[in-house]
Amino acid sequence: MMALAPPHPHTKASSRDFEQVYEQHWERIYRYIRHLVSDQELAEDLTQETFTRAFKALTRMPEDLRMTPCAAVG
Repeated sequence: MMALAPPHPHTKASSRDFEQVYEQHWERIYRYIRHLVSDQELAEDLTQETFTRAFKALTRMPEDLRMTPCAAVG
């Protein structure tokens, strides 16, 4: 698994929550992106970029719409 290194965590709690979301969903997102592109390294980079952009967008999202860790969906 790739390590998540958020660019500018605004609080420890949200960074920790985001890391949990990342750990729960990175594989499914990676598999989806890998299906779209033929290069494994590119798929890994795009998966990381997806989560980086999502993390940066958290500060612009209303509190009630922010991602929180949840049970993994099968």
